[in-house]
Amino acid sequence: MPTNLAGFVIVVAIVLGRTHFLEHLLFLGTEKYPDEQEYRTYLGRHAGDSNAFTSGTHTQYVFNVDAAHLEGALDRFAQFFIAPRFDASCVERELHAIVSEHKGNLQSQARQFARLRSSLADPRHPYSKFGTGNLETLLHAPARRGVDVRAALIDFFHRYYSANLMRLVVIGKEPLDVLCAWAARYFSPIANLDLPIPEDAILGHPWAVYPESSTARKLIRVKSPLDGAALYLRWAFPQLVHTEWRSSPTWYLCMLLNYRGSGSLADVLQQRNLITSLAAAPTETARQFNFFSIGLDLTEKGAANVDEVVGSIFDYLARLRELAASPDGLPRYFYDEQKTICDLGYRYTSPVNDVSRAMAMANLMHMPIDPEWMLVGDTVLHEWRPELVAQALAALTTEVEITVTSASFPADVELNRREPWYGTAYRIDELPESLASRIARAAPHPDLDHPRPNPFAPLNAEPVFTLDATAAAANTKFDAAELVPHVVWSSKHSRQWLQRDGIFGVPQSVLMVRLRSPVWHASEKNHVLFELFITMANNVLTSVLADAAVAGYSAQFEDGPFGLELTVSGYTEKLSLVAKELAVTWVAIASGSTTKFDQWFAQAQQQLLHAYSDANQSRAPLDLAALTLGLAMQARLADLPGRVDVVRSLSVNDLRAFATDARAAMFIESYALTNAPVDIYLEWMDDFFAHLGADMAADSSSDSPQWWAPLSGDQLQSLPTLYLPLKNTVMVVSSSAAATVSPADRDSEVLNAVVWRVQLGDVTDSRTHALLGVFDLLTQDTIFHALRTQRQLGYIVTSGRERHASTELFAVSVQGELAPELLEAHIEDVIAHDVATVVRGLTAETLTDLVEPLLAYLGGEYTNFNSIAAYAWTHPFELETYDFGWWYDVAQAARTLCVADVVEFYETLISPASTSRRKLSVHVLGAAPAGCSPAHGDDSLDVSNAADTVKVLPKSVTLALPVERVEEKDLGAWCSAAELLPSRTIQLE
Repeated sequence: MPTNLAGFVIVVAIVLGRTHFLEHLLFLGTEKYPDEQEYRTYLGRHAGDSNAFTSGTHTQYVFNVDAAHLEGALDRFAQFFIAPRFDASCVERELHAIVSEHKGNLQSQARQFARLRSSLADPRHPYSKFGTGNLETLLHAPARRGVDVRAALIDFFHRYYSANLMRLVVIGKEPLDVLCAWAARYFSPIANLDLPIPEDAILGHPWAVYPESSTARKLIRVKSPLDGAALYLRWAFPQLVHTEWRSSPTWYLCMLLNYRGSGSLADVLQQRNLITSLAAAPTETARQFNFFSIGLDLTEKGAANVDEVVGSIFDYLARLRELAASPDGLPRYFYDEQKTICDLGYRYTSPVNDVSRAMAMANLMHMPIDPEWMLVGDTVLHEWRPELVAQALAALTTEVEITVTSASFPADVELNRREPWYGTAYRIDELPESLASRIARAAPHPDLDHPRPNPFAPLNAEPVFTLDATAAAANTKFDAAELVPHVVWSSKHSRQWLQRDGIFGVPQSVLMVRLRSPVWHASEKNHVLFELFITMANNVLTSVLADAAVAGYSAQFEDGPFGLELTVSGYTEKLSLVAKELAVTWVAIASGSTTKFDQWFAQAQQQLLHAYSDANQSRAPLDLAALTLGLAMQARLADLPGRVDVVRSLSVNDLRAFATDARAAMFIESYALTNAPVDIYLEWMDDFFAHLGADMAADSSSDSPQWWAPLSGDQLQSLPTLYLPLKNTVMVVSSSAAATVSPADRDSEVLNAVVWRVQLGDVTDSRTHALLGVFDLLTQDTIFHALRTQRQLGYIVTSGRERHASTELFAVSVQGELAPELLEAHIEDVIAHDVATVVRGLTAETLTDLVEPLLAYLGGEYTNFNSIAAYAWTHPFELETYDFGWWYDVAQAARTLCVADVVEFYETLISPASTSRRKLSVHVLGAAPAGCSPAHGDDSLDVSNAADTVKVLPKSVTLALPVERVEEKDLGAWCSAAELLPSRTIQLE
């Protein structure tokens, strides 16, 4: 349920970051509900959650809650906008959260780049404003000018939070008249100041209003915290994004530019080994100005030949303009295909969840869309307007801003400027003569062409089902046994599962195939080879299945817990064609026989090198801590810098040998969610196996030479899972960036992290899962409030359920400025005192309230077609338990819980005073990337005395079990010597 309001760009603020700061404060108490925990507690106790964000043009608030408690949530939510308290203590405490959020953002390349683009605009234009806020803008600068920040926030609220600028979306199960009555009852008291839309006060595009500050025809070089290089082209763009929603010319242009099939811009540049990816889209859009950007990730060759890449882009634009000016014009069939695909997508593709749907609708309500089309909006195409596409295309002229980002530049390229808020190093020059000349002589190139008719596109808006007429009906009924996964083919080489959709009746299918082999994760080198194999396979698929992706199909290779997983989803009509391409791609790479293999290998190797290097150099401390813990729980801790060396050492022959070994012994298992006849499904798999060189019909012969060797013995064991010792184990890891950051930078920008986990039991234990679900709902708000709101440890504070391999854990994570040891002391203090108070005070009535939303979640109330497959795959297939009644067992266990069970669960497994607790935490000392210290004042907090930052100091917590500290250099040895949980034998027949 979202509400949209005005964002930070549209108001010239005397306190930079004021809009964002206000967004934070509205969560912390209102006149009707003064307890600052009330809103979060109500949502948390009823399986709900909330969030908000402030962009350049609006602030959006959103929540979700168990359906039975929507009205109470609406009442509490509406009070945000009627009578917030703005308690002075909340203002002071939440300031630290803003500072922590900003410091976390400093490590994000995307945020660095977005801020740089804004800062290059003329300072008189609102687009240039710094909207996040930090200690300088929200405390020091206002203090120097004698500005009371709290008073400024209150003034901003009363000046701009007007009902006529807001848009409200409510999605619920109640009848429309009830939802409308609730909306009127709870939201009509919001003040309506009848304000003009603040965006309309903007004079126009920053390049047009202040041409002397325009960066068109400039080359900007920017230091990136990530490995590798990227290229961006940006143009001023006409007002087509918001106004022309019926024909969506900008969308059509993006489809032409983003197309990845044969002859496309992306395909040609990849074939020349110049880029690895391309994305075109309107950016920084507002009612009064727009930009359009094309971004490309460059290979090493591409980084050395920027002129060629840019020239090819303009060659392609010349080809499109040539088409637009021709008698036949731009291809109408491409529009017609897309219109049919969009129509089908709207009818049959459900949104991920109601939150996403509501957020999208709230944004649409700010656009000039006819009310009768509001539910559909711009998700479908209404009319073909080639002249508007030509207008959009005409805007992509030589008046272009070109930016190159790279971790390093030649010695003669000095980055002589710094962005003021993020400290990003950059330089600006006029376009070099060679580049300007290449752009000027751009012309249609014979290698570049527009999309051809799509072989995967449906021919009309009524898809052809691969079903007989009676089974195609939406209300088809199946036997109860068919509505759960069941085996329709089985042998020692393969097994096929089928599940029917008796709920949605859509013409879609999901097909998942797992190739289990003991080779995939046999060693650290094999793990790297496996990631290289998957990277290469997905690169090939992106090109091969470009048309399928446009037509609404999804296909990818994934690293599953037990092996290679292939997933296909989309319309049943042509799903077999997509599945065939997966098999063909698998064989092409596994055999290593294609002439393009060496080129594919080189591109994938470079991508993986960049990925590993980026993880070492710029991974946020909390992400690094979570990665370390996850690898530890799988008993396969590895040094990421070591993986870089492994990737560099690999050869084409290594990958060929790896793929050959993997094919020697396998078990292939498939699952299909489809209403197609069983024979059709088995035909899909028969065709799939045929491309792998096997014959399902011949599988009845156990000695068939066409088949690989079956798995046996140790090859059928479940994943290794660490059995944590009865200790308080602490692993210590340093961010690799920390060593490169000067002490001055580290003092001001350091963020540390702690991930704290308690091992509870095997994931197949339904009673433990039910207890953990109740415990999580009971304590999540208490933990967040204590660590984030009261103690202000950092912007990121989370708690909840977690699964690693085959074990279940309760998790708490914090990222903040304090030393990791002090962060953990606070976590233990909250677990020992705040959580204990809540658990020991639990009543039977509250327990019933907690079990109710848990039962709704466990009851299999599917939100869309794909969620049916997710339920089946997430637990029974991923863990290879094949217990499809497990969710119902958990629900039954939840119904039988009593207060004493929850208290015992806490006292035995989670309390620091327990002698049965198995706890592991990872401490990461992090630092922002070098050169990212802000120029506007000191953004550091004095943490020499913890009370300056943390208002509630941790009490002295006595741990019942000893603390074992494992230093970074000893992590691998510790993991190798650790005890493992007993493994299960997987039954494959």
